[in-house]
Amino acid sequence: MEIELSTVLLLPFLLLGFLYLTGGVLRSGGNARRRLAPAPRGLPVIGNLHQVGALPHRALRALAAATGAPHLLRLRLGHVTALVASSPAAAAAVMREHDHVEEDFVDVLLALQEESQRHDGSFKLTRDIIKSLLQDMFAAGTDTSFITLEWAMSELVKNPAAMRKLQDEVRRGGGATTAATPYLKAVVKETLRLHPPVPLLVPRECARDTDDDATVLGYHVAGGTRVFVNAWAIHRDAGAWSSPEEFRPERFLPGGGEAEAVDLRGGHFQLVPFGAGRRVCPGMQFALATVELALASLVRLFDWEIPPPGELDMSDDPGFTVRRRIPLRLVAKPVGSEDDKK
Repeated sequence: MEIELSTVLLLPFLLLGFLYLTGGVLRSGGNARRRLAPAPRGLPVIGNLHQVGALPHRALRALAAATGAPHLLRLRLGHVTALVASSPAAAAAVMREHDHVEEDFVDVLLALQEESQRHDGSFKLTRDIIKSLLQDMFAAGTDTSFITLEWAMSELVKNPAAMRKLQDEVRRGGGATTAATPYLKAVVKETLRLHPPVPLLVPRECARDTDDDATVLGYHVAGGTRVFVNAWAIHRDAGAWSSPEEFRPERFLPGGGEAEAVDLRGGHFQLVPFGAGRRVCPGMQFALATVELALASLVRLFDWEIPPPGELDMSDDPGFTVRRRIPLRLVAKPVGSEDDKK
C-alpha cells in the first residue's frame, strides 16, 4: 500500500497537535481545584516565548497589563513554567515570605569540590576554578556600576535643574566626602528606580522536593516553576509612585519627600534594584559607594553639555544588564575654564 508523501509529512504535525490538546485537557483537569495566576494564550511547543521580545522587562509589563495580571503573570517558556512578579506586593511575597535558605554560594562550591575529590569523575572543581568563579562575581559589579553611572549622567543632562542642584551641593561641600550629600544619594536612588541595571532580577525556582507546592498571593505555584521579579515594572508602578515615569530625585529627600523612608536594602519592595531578603546583592554597598563617588567627582569638576544637535536618545539595549542603546557622549568643560568666564 502506497502512502503519499504529503500524508507522511503531515503525520508528525497531527501527532503534535493531538499531544498538545491532550496535555491541555489533562492540565486543566489537574488544575481545576487550584487557583492559578493569569496567563496569556501561548503557542504549541514554544508557549509564550514569542511574546517576550528583545526587551523582556518592557514586554512582560505590557503583557501583564493586557492579561489583567497586575501582580503575578504565569507563562510557559518552552517546557519551563514561569511566574513573573510585577508589583511590590508580589515581590514581597516572593522575596520575603518564600525566602527559604539552605546553603550559600560558597557552601555549594565547597560541597562540589569535596564531591569531586571523592569520585574520580571527569569534572574536577579545583581551587583555581572556585577562585575564578568568585572573581567573576566581583567583576560583574564593575559593569552594573558603570551602567548606573551612565544612566545617572544621562538623566542629569536631560534635567538641567537637577544637575545644577547636585553641582551646588557637591561643590559647596568641597568634594571631601559624600556623607552629607542627601541630593546626591537621592539622584542615585532615582536613577536605580528608573534604570535598574538588572531589570529582571536573578530568577528563583520553586523547590521540587517539597511535600506541598507553594502558594503566592493565593495562587498555586507548582514545584519547578521559575520565578522572575520584574524590578523595572515595579519601579514604575503607578500604585507605588507618583509620576513614576519622571526623573524626580526630590521624592527621596529627607524632610518632605514622599519616599524619604524608602531605602535600597530590600526592606521596601517598591524599590528593589539589588533584590531583597537573604539573597540580596552582596555587592550593594560597594556599588553605591562607587557610583556616588564617581558621580560626585564628575559633576564637581566639570560642567556637562549634550553635543549638537542637542538630542539624547534614552532607549535601552537588550541584554541581561540593560545599558543605553547609544553610548552616552557629552562635552565636558572644566569648572573655571575660559568658556565659563565668558
